Amino acid sequence: MQRKNHMYISKTKKKVLLAAMDILVLSWLKSQPLCGKDIRDIIRKKFGLNIGPGTLYPILYQLMDKDFMEVRVYHKKKLYFLTKTGKEISSRVQKNYFKMQKAINFLLKK
Repeated sequence: MQRKNHMYISKTKKKVLLAAMDILVLSWLKSQPLCGKDIRDIIRKKFGLNIGPGTLYPILYQLMDKDFMEVRVYHKKKLYFLTKTGKEISSRVQKNYFKMQKAINFLLKK
């Protein structure tokens, strides 16, 4: 039973993370450019989850298609940077995300 509970919590954590991944990536890129490996390492450290390139890169490509970020190559490493649009969207989305998070926390306390 304990193993099933652990698996359920792990799967739920991954679902929530993937749902918020674009918001998280945009917020992390506000402070500095990152490569895909850096983003995967942050996810591993902060959330204890390993996500593969097949999960991460479609999200990154989607953000680039929306002109929220761009990629530049430095020393054989692809670094992702926010565009002007990405910076604006990141700030607006983050504010809404925090409001939603407060509402969820309030509901969970009941």
